[in-house]
Amino acid sequence: MTTGLDRVMSRGLSRRRLGALALASGIALSASNRALAQDQGPATPNPLGPAIPPEYTDYANDWPMFQGNLRADRAAANSPINAANVTELERAWTFTTPNVGGYGSYTSAPLVVGDVVYIQDSVGAVFALNRESGEQIWAREYNVPSIGPGGIAIGYGMIFGVLRETAEVFALDAATGEEVWKIVISNFSLRQSSMAPTVYDNIVYVESGAGYLGGGRARLVGLDAQTGMTLWEFDLMEDNGWENPRLNSGAGLWYPLAVDDEGNLYFGVGNPAPWPGTEEYPNASSRPGANLYSSSMVSLDSSTGAVRWYYQAIEHDLFDLDFQNTPVLGTAEVNGEETKVVFGSGKTGTVVMANADTGEIYWEAEVGRHENDDLTEVPEGESVEVYPGSLGGVETPIAYSNGTVFVPVLNYSTTYTPDSYESSGDFSEATGEFYALNAADGSVKWQLEFPTMITGAATVANDVVFTGGLDGIVRAFHAETGELLWSDQTSSGLNAPPAIAGDTIFVPAGAPFVPTADQDQASLPEAGNELVAYRLGNGGSSPEADS
Repeated sequence: MTTGLDRVMSRGLSRRRLGALALASGIALSASNRALAQDQGPATPNPLGPAIPPEYTDYANDWPMFQGNLRADRAAANSPINAANVTELERAWTFTTPNVGGYGSYTSAPLVVGDVVYIQDSVGAVFALNRESGEQIWAREYNVPSIGPGGIAIGYGMIFGVLRETAEVFALDAATGEEVWKIVISNFSLRQSSMAPTVYDNIVYVESGAGYLGGGRARLVGLDAQTGMTLWEFDLMEDNGWENPRLNSGAGLWYPLAVDDEGNLYFGVGNPAPWPGTEEYPNASSRPGANLYSSSMVSLDSSTGAVRWYYQAIEHDLFDLDFQNTPVLGTAEVNGEETKVVFGSGKTGTVVMANADTGEIYWEAEVGRHENDDLTEVPEGESVEVYPGSLGGVETPIAYSNGTVFVPVLNYSTTYTPDSYESSGDFSEATGEFYALNAADGSVKWQLEFPTMITGAATVANDVVFTGGLDGIVRAFHAETGELLWSDQTSSGLNAPPAIAGDTIFVPAGAPFVPTADQDQASLPEAGNELVAYRLGNGGSSPEADS
């Protein structure tokens, strides 16, 4: 068993592999990954505006995207919040939704664009709120439950979103909430769409998937932003569903894409299924081989859809160890030179730094607890406890700022046999950790431990980094030292990324509330479902909370 992060490591090629550059190897797109011009419309979108939507440039100092910006670094631009004044944060307003989905009321991030805050709840409803007061401007109801993450995107004057269980994608007028178009993204009877859209170059990128039901195929799909018409698809399951399309599935997308200055796309992919196997096909024998592109970080050329490179974090995964987080783009010093890099992470409990142009891995670091996750099969007649489990590892988005990678971690095991799995179902048994890693080499700058699942992502403003967990406490730490600077108790667990815009942090608190033994039960608020806006004030007040 490994606890903490004491080393930077590299596993053997039987578990990890890096794909060659598509251009260098001469790999061509398969028929399913070519533009669908002759069947479903033009291969290029109707022009609505510049490649980068105006909302991203006009409101760059707000929070116009799920991860903050196209780099997905979750670092607030020009916010006045810092280590010297973070204790002045106080509640400005709260917004409550009565709706509850599979994992509470909020699983996705708010967007902040000028005077408006937009958020989607866990049954698909989208709300536009006054940024100053939190008052509702408009709402669009859909009543389609979801386990998340889901979420919305803005671009070219429209709000784009997905409805997970019906695999529908919609566009709303950002000013009024009126529906512009709505389409079903998949022709499969088994379908879903879990990823918040990404909008770039007049295209809306979404997931077309089938969860973990055999017979479905996961794809990244590009839609015309003006009409919703399909432009092209990229198949996330190679080799005809890994040789058994009737049974196999998975390789879905959780979080939005990152996009670099040249328009190249980067995304993280979920685990293959079935896992760990079935009675007929134990230890995933229904899907022999590596199962590309599951549990991978992938970069595509957006102009052609061709694979530039891929990195598979784990081949032939048995244990639901996704590599699902949005890759984070940045620069770091490599061999004395400032280099364009990308950071990948996921439920594998690993973080990697790669060359953004070639995919070359510079370092790989383990975070959190690891036990039996390197097994390539579960012995017949036996069961094994695995860390990270199916709800463990780096479950929610990481952040990057000033040479430091901030990583929230869950420690929560799952027990496996060759054809079944079981978790305790008691989230109070889980613990969390929070890491600051040096981008230069992946070493630990600081590390914190918590008696709760840290599911509230990482979000940075200057020298302060925020996170939270299912205990409902939002916390602010000094980015350089890990010192707890400020905290506040919300009314629900935190299982959605916050947003920082100007002097305010917007925190979705709508997950299951799992208090810890350290919390004073008598003083806890009544469980609720709220988006909380904390704004710099005059002194503020924040109940103390254990770190």
